[in-house]
Amino acid sequence: MKRFFMSLFALPGLLLGCSQGTPGGPGVSAPAPSYGQAENTFNLSVPRLATTLQQGEVFEANIGIKRGVNFDQDVALMFTNLPQGVSIEPAEPKILKGKSETKVKFVATEAASVGNFQVKLTGHPAEGGDAQVDFSLNVAVKDSFTFKLPTVVALPQGSEVTFSVELQREAKSNSDVTITFAEFPSGVSIAPDTAVIKAAEAATRFQLTATAAAALGRFDIKVTGTSADGIDVEDVLRLDVQGSN
Repeated sequence: MKRFFMSLFALPGLLLGCSQGTPGGPGVSAPAPSYGQAENTFNLSVPRLATTLQQGEVFEANIGIKRGVNFDQDVALMFTNLPQGVSIEPAEPKILKGKSETKVKFVATEAASVGNFQVKLTGHPAEGGDAQVDFSLNVAVKDSFTFKLPTVVALPQGSEVTFSVELQREAKSNSDVTITFAEFPSGVSIAPDTAVIKAAEAATRFQLTATAAAALGRFDIKVTGTSADGIDVEDVLRLDVQGSN
């Protein structure tokens, strides 16, 4: 099973950009330069875009630091305004002197508060002022189902085949789920092209049809299940279009 959205915190080092926060360090009292990092100061870097964390998940993130000339201190990191049920590991992270980043884990419980939250990150050096930067953290409801799909669907040219899409539901799952597919290879069609698995149901069937000139090969077809409560879950249907016998 794959999530339809991608968490940026799950990609260490990616999209760490210029922070929009305030610098820290002993040099913050001096006039700021017209460009570049002021001497003996630092800024923190966080992902530029909003981050999504699912209930019950653990994601590792890189927190970066931009150091000005002559600033080479340890910087303690403190996170405030975290949603209820979300914690940080280690509890007292630090970017060590001489380092440009450190790793932290965002840990969400199964009952973590859902919504979009503005989290404040503070960097506290041994000497000088603190640096601060805000970032968005979105906590999403845990997937209420996963897919159970055939390992491979074999489809000879000029033939038809049926297959089942099954759901393995969590105990709390009581929503209708709409099933849709990405585009199929040339000469292959599906019926119906979308279907709803009702809350009380576990599966539905589809029929694939290949023309005599359908494209040959193995194809990964994206399958998306959208529940009535707004959660999208994605998986892959492996299709093997074979030559006619």
